Amino acid sequence: MNVSANLKYCLPPQTVTQLVKKFGILAPKGTAGSIMLFDSNVVHGSVTNISPFPRRLMIITYNSVENLPVSVDRPRPEFLVSRDYKPLKPLADSESLLSGQ
Repeated sequence: MNVSANLKYCLPPQTVTQLVKKFGILAPKGTAGSIMLFDSNVVHGSVTNISPFPRRLMIITYNSVENLPVSVDRPRPEFLVSRDYKPLKPLADSESLLSGQ
């Protein structure tokens, strides 16, 4: 599944320019198998992969129920931004799972 090719959730170039002027820009690089972790509220992006090797992406997002998605005209798909913001509840027998019993 391609999570970015058909999505129209981009900042206008003027906004990106203002943010870079104010905060700078970072272009992290890593060897094969490297990971990068960052707050999902950080403005981020990447260019199209131009190498002959595939680039895999896995998005895992944990979010506080106090940080609800903002209503927008064209919301992101449910698989990227869930509108179900009920807190997770521990399993009834989570104590026995944690203790190994």
